[in-house]
Amino acid sequence: MTKVTTPERPIDEWADDVKPSFVIQGLMDSFGPGCKVVTLETELPALKSQLLKKKETISKKQIQMEAKVNAVKVNVVSEKDRYARMEHDIKSFGNNAREKITLIVNKLLDELKEVSEKHIEQLTADLKSGEISVQMYRQQAELIDQILQSECDMDVYEMYQGCEAGDVDAVGDVDVKKRGRIARIMLRQNQDM
Repeated sequence: MTKVTTPERPIDEWADDVKPSFVIQGLMDSFGPGCKVVTLETELPALKSQLLKKKETISKKQIQMEAKVNAVKVNVVSEKDRYARMEHDIKSFGNNAREKITLIVNKLLDELKEVSEKHIEQLTADLKSGEISVQMYRQQAELIDQILQSECDMDVYEMYQGCEAGDVDAVGDVDVKKRGRIARIMLRQNQDM
């Protein structure tokens, strides 16, 4: 339908009768035989074809991007696991080092206690022996004083012989021993740690 049958009617009544292709055809007829007016209907298949190609391109890009995203996701999980293992290894190393240090410290303390107890015990024994020697010297000195004050020549002579024989000097010749004494403690780095 290129022409309205009753144009005197209101437009609302006859506008539905007119199809777009008729209007376009009417325009073509009015411009002449050499004019081509492109219609949506004629171009629609080409537009759909171009849209399909665009969709294919976009779909390829989507697939590529999804692959990249999945690779990053896998990498994130892998890196989280790797860092968790590293953290565990560091903590484990620290715990092992602390245990070894504690064992070494306890061993050193036990050795120090053993050596110091022996040394203090020896010093205490030397002290008692020294105190006994001091007492013996005091008693011998008092005895010599008594003999010298006495009028008995025989007692003086016997005391003199005892002194010459070394009986008096041998009594208190106790040297306070220095063996077993801890002079210093040296700590060396343990290569196992």
